[in-house]
Amino acid sequence: AATFYYTNMTPQQSNFNRGLWGKLEAFVRNNVPASDTLWVVTGCALTTPEHPTPLYASHNTYGGRIAVPRAYFKVLLRSSVRGTTPEDTTAECIGFWLPNEAPSSTKLNSSWAVSVNQIESLTGYDFFPGLSDSVEEKFDPALWKW
Repeated sequence: AATFYYTNMTPQQSNFNRGLWGKLEAFVRNNVPASDTLWVVTGCALTTPEHPTPLYASHNTYGGRIAVPRAYFKVLLRSSVRGTTPEDTTAECIGFWLPNEAPSSTKLNSSWAVSVNQIESLTGYDFFPGLSDSVEEKFDPALWKW
């Protein structure tokens, strides 16, 4: 029970986990060599604008009910300043917001990409407070290795 925290694992729809989410994790790994520094923030949302009510699954071991995330996100920031706080002039951002459901396609492409600002708006978090909103708002999928 001590390991069942959202920071360690979350319940994902199996086709989502083995499909689109797996492709997104591979996308992140493929972009590591193309970066001096790559920051990756991963998380989940228990509610979304489309589904404002949390979803619960029954589980006999962990208290009877487990909240199941409605969506998952990753935000990526790469910069040419090795390990230090990135600046607007060298920062490139991209975000992904994926519903926790069996996708119609497991192909990850730029249609899944969104701005970091959009994910910040959906979650209420400011992932990169040192960056301006104008940098977090723009994203160019062509700059990333697909």
